[in-house]
Amino acid sequence: MNYSNDHRKEIELVLDGEKLKNKEQLLKALKEGLCFPDYFGFNWDALQDCITDLSWLQGIVKVDVVIKNSSKLLNDEDDSSLQVFLEIMDYAVSFWNSEVKDSLPLPGMDISFRYSLE
Repeated sequence: MNYSNDHRKEIELVLDGEKLKNKEQLLKALKEGLCFPDYFGFNWDALQDCITDLSWLQGIVKVDVVIKNSSKLLNDEDDSSLQVFLEIMDYAVSFWNSEVKDSLPLPGMDISFRYSLE
């Protein structure tokens, strides 16, 4: 995992799919890399809740999640796990790039969020 937070207030979280072959490994890496709170529940619902909140990342304006060796990602899980993960990530991109977030109590949260699979 590679995590950088520079003076431009950007986070680039680079994960290696080769090391994230199951749900537990993936959720742990995301929790650590995006500094999810201690109450994170290590399940898909908790991931969606946290990835569309990010209020603990005060001052961050850009979040990029890059997964290298993505063909190996969640290989020890059934196909539905990968599909659920991708749906959550797609939802997060849509959420952070929509006007819906502006109506929520997320003061000062104007985050550009994206992810890529390599």
